[in-house]
Amino acid sequence: MYVVISLGLIALTAFFVVWKKTSKLKVLHPDLFSFIVTIVATFVGVFLAIGLTNKSEEKKEEKNVIRVC
Repeated sequence: MYVVISLGLIALTAFFVVWKKTSKLKVLHPDLFSFIVTIVATFVGVFLAIGLTNKSEEKKEEKNVIRVC
């Protein structure tokens, strides 16, 4: 689930970076635009880390269940 959210945020950010209507924002407020992109990148990293950690924990639990049986 978190990986899907991350991919969605990446696609949304890529769309806004290339979209012509955001060029005014990029020129008038470059710091704000950079800040927004940085925040999105941070959330992408956090969501990917959570998703990968959850996958790792699921694999560990599966191994433990197999050992007990």
